[in-house]
Amino acid sequence: MKSRQLFAAVLIAAALFTVSCGSGSSDGVTKAESSPLDVVKPSSSVEVAWFWSDDESTLMRFVAPITNPGDKPIEGLETEWIAYDAEDSIVGSFEAERATIPAGGTLPYVGGAGGAILSGVPAKVEVRITDPGRYSSNAAPALAVTDIEFKKEEYSSDYTVTARGTTDVELTSDELAAYVILRSAAGEIVGADFWMPYNLPSTLPAGSKFTIEAALIPVSEKPDSAEVTLVVEP
Repeated sequence: MKSRQLFAAVLIAAALFTVSCGSGSSDGVTKAESSPLDVVKPSSSVEVAWFWSDDESTLMRFVAPITNPGDKPIEGLETEWIAYDAEDSIVGSFEAERATIPAGGTLPYVGGAGGAILSGVPAKVEVRITDPGRYSSNAAPALAVTDIEFKKEEYSSDYTVTARGTTDVELTSDELAAYVILRSAAGEIVGADFWMPYNLPSTLPAGSKFTIEAALIPVSEKPDSAEVTLVVEP
């Protein structure tokens, strides 16, 4: 009789243990539910819209807009560019996380390299998305750009673009970058460069104003307008 009672008690204990394990995951560990923003993989695209290289200085610049058709910003997106020479040999590459891509908008990514980063003269560049990132509910900091001006250099055919930047939040200066694009009267890209804040203090308080200047930009024809996009890069 006692052995039957003991056997019944063992069965009840086993049943209770099974029920308690069933309330979590299959391995007995309760897993946190994923956020809807994490579950949906962002859809974006990148395409090289303009490319320029200099044979003498092994310098190149390109414009590769990244488009986000979604209704939420994308953060954490990573791109890689690969440069090839005229013989289709790889002469350089670079991978990095990009700034936040606005919802339903485009990030006018301007990239490039020169000097020791390139082992030869680039003839073309490919840009691809290596990590689609994630949708975010966080809006990018408001960075204003005003007073955009451009002028031809006095002793060359290159151009200089200047503008005034303002940030509404505190930032470290090494987070800032600016994409500069020169266009013809027909709207075609004729020159581009990127600006890095080498001469700014390490921390910029909210409301800081500063000068953006991209000098000695080669152009394929006389520009009619200039665009400057200020971004926060990870």
